[in-house]
Amino acid sequence: MEKIYHERQVDRFCAQHCLNSLLQGPYFTVESLAEIAHNLDDRERRARNSMQSDCLNTDETGNFSVQVIAMALQNLGLELVPYMRKSEEAEAARADPTSQRAFICHFDMHWLAIRRLGHQWFDLNSLHSQPRLISNTYLSIYLAQLNSERYSIWFVTGHLPECEADQYLMLYPISETYLTQPGHSSGSNETEKDADLQKALALSLQDDFNDISLQSVLAETKREAEDLEMQRALRISAQESHGCVNDNNSTRGYIPSHLRTLEDIGRSEEDRDLQEAIRLSLQDGN
Repeated sequence: MEKIYHERQVDRFCAQHCLNSLLQGPYFTVESLAEIAHNLDDRERRARNSMQSDCLNTDETGNFSVQVIAMALQNLGLELVPYMRKSEEAEAARADPTSQRAFICHFDMHWLAIRRLGHQWFDLNSLHSQPRLISNTYLSIYLAQLNSERYSIWFVTGHLPECEADQYLMLYPISETYLTQPGHSSGSNETEKDADLQKALALSLQDDFNDISLQSVLAETKREAEDLEMQRALRISAQESHGCVNDNNSTRGYIPSHLRTLEDIGRSEEDRDLQEAIRLSLQDGN
């Protein structure tokens, strides 16, 4: 992308940025475009036989009319042709936009250029931080999208000046990983949409973090409750055992039934057999 000449938006000088990006060099300044605008104003006033000194082709913000853009290109041997014109030339351009070399689009005081460099198409909108690669298939879709958004579209005829980017990209095309996908906005609110998306993602991540934190607290609380329940059960068991020893000495060595083993049960049965044998012996002696 570094070989492509691309001017970023400054104030409202998008007409200058559009032309220079289209031509791939600093061909025009605000002053040179303003001079063209004033010459057109003088010509139009003479044609109307008017003495008014109002500016018809520019304003104090730096915005220029399509007549200024057309005249600037005409001085270089280039012509603007309306994309939606009812003519064979325009119909051919609409049928196969890739057969053209460049397009200029305008809406709501914003100008942008689309140009083929090498064998690839690029959106050179000055609102973007860098040129955007457009596939041949997406070019017609993108132009249709701009047209539906009420952009005025022209295609440029004539021989564009040679440029380094065109020659370089003939040999070294840009990777398709840079392709612009359908649905990308061409307007100035693109940055705002990106910011909104990032904010939504941040909130989503925060919600996930909160959920994880809550789950951790609940798990810790559950573990503490289980520990307390275990301690309570052991305490009750110990109290039961201690109570039996104090109340009845004959039960010394008592083991709660839920803690007895098979060995304990066996010893209890042997004790009962011994006691029964002693009782029978005493009866025989009597």
